[in-house]
Amino acid sequence: MVRHSLNFVGWKQRKEVAADLRTIYPAETEAEAEMRLAEFAEKWDDRFPMIAKS
Repeated sequence: MVRHSLNFVGWKQRKEVAADLRTIYPAETEAEAEMRLAEFAEKWDDRFPMIAKS
């Protein structure tokens, strides 16, 4: 999922976006993962809205 999401991101921001995406996957509970996804969306939705939706 991370690789697909990075198709929407330019080269200059890939490392930062990938690092933020990586915080979602090791979540111990579904609620924690949803919270981290919401944090990701808050930070990146204005530039890359398709990532959080996918």
